[in-house]
Amino acid sequence: MRRPQNVLYKDSPMIESRQSQGVLQLVINRPEKKNALTRDMYQQMSDSILRANSDETVSAIVISGAGGGVYCWK
Repeated sequence: MRRPQNVLYKDSPMIESRQSQGVLQLVINRPEKKNALTRDMYQQMSDSILRANSDETVSAIVISGAGGGVYCWK
């Protein structure tokens, strides 16, 4: 199934997602906690990545953190 460009994957206040030109960008938006992931956030990231894996319009995934250089992955 082909998805139009710029269609958002499941989005929340803590995980923002954007798709453009074959790139899915997931932004962890919890800088007050150094972008540490909660279980719900981890599940949402996992769901988005699995969905992107079966989406032929996505050729790359970029994961970043909001808030000026704080990014934590555990």
